Amino acid sequence: MPLTRDQMTDVKLIVKQTIEELFSDENFIAVISEKIEQKLGLKATQQKIVGLEKQVDDLRRIKSKLECDMDMLNQRIRRKSLRIFGMQEKQDRSVSEQVRAFCEDKLKMHVSEENLENCFWTGKSKNGMRNILFTVDSYNLKMKLLRNRRLLKGSGLTLTEDMTPSRHSLYKKSVQKWGKQSTWFFDGKIWVKIRENKYEIKSDEDINNLH
Repeated sequence: MPLTRDQMTDVKLIVKQTIEELFSDENFIAVISEKIEQKLGLKATQQKIVGLEKQVDDLRRIKSKLECDMDMLNQRIRRKSLRIFGMQEKQDRSVSEQVRAFCEDKLKMHVSEENLENCFWTGKSKNGMRNILFTVDSYNLKMKLLRNRRLLKGSGLTLTEDMTPSRHSLYKKSVQKWGKQSTWFFDGKIWVKIRENKYEIKSDEDINNLH
């Protein structure tokens, strides 16, 4: 027997009220959501995504650790190396002769040919000025030369420890943030002074977090 118009209206109202009651029930919604997730495989997909994200994070940490270890090793290799900035390139003298003359005349220290393991020019010439990278035969000699670099004040010449590219980048960023007077590089490490406290800079994160 077909329903009358009034009966149809009542049925629609009952169905509407029933649906509203069901969807106001959190347990019902949870069951429906779970069924949909199971049907579409959403839960498994989300779990896979979470697992993959964790793997990516782990790989990033491993990569960062390897890069840090490689940089430490690279810096260790440079432990006895120094750089002279602003040297006048002279064609009639070898690089080692100019390094020894620099040490004798500017740093007031005698360095023999036997004390030098490597010497070569680096970078492009600017108005006849270039930089020299050289390695001495002992760490103690290197430190003695560095202690005497105060004698270079006003000469236009600079003597520094040799840094890896990544540490040099961190050093420049540190100087930009805290200034040259509060930033220094010593024995392979970058240091900054902030309000009477010293901090070692090992990463960009250190630069961003220190204020």
